[in-house]
Amino acid sequence: MENWERQVARILGVPTTDIMENYYGKNQANALQVNEEQLLTFYDYLRDELAFPFAATYQTNGVSTQTSAITCIKLEPEIQVDVSYGIRIECEKEGEKLILPLTAIIADKKDTNYSPIQLYQTWVQKYK
Repeated sequence: MENWERQVARILGVPTTDIMENYYGKNQANALQVNEEQLLTFYDYLRDELAFPFAATYQTNGVSTQTSAITCIKLEPEIQVDVSYGIRIECEKEGEKLILPLTAIIADKKDTNYSPIQLYQTWVQKYK
């Protein structure tokens, strides 16, 4: 289990001991699988960790080379969390309100929000 996976396991309340490896096998995909319950738990973590507002960019049309500058205002209400798009974030771009998946947000590496966002994105990418 990699360090980032241990961090996610702690956030989700999943044991990170050898017992877990024996129970789930070397691939703990079942324990860390992205599902609605796990997303709500991660949402609570992000609600406590993220500092709003913050400047970021986002990937337009899923193309990493095309980005647009935005200001992230707040997380969407947890009742809006869904496995198909994950956790979403409310942002503004030139005065227009946007609701974007957190997986599309690119925070500056120097921003305090960078680590929690990266952790979320890595988890979703690997375990969805």
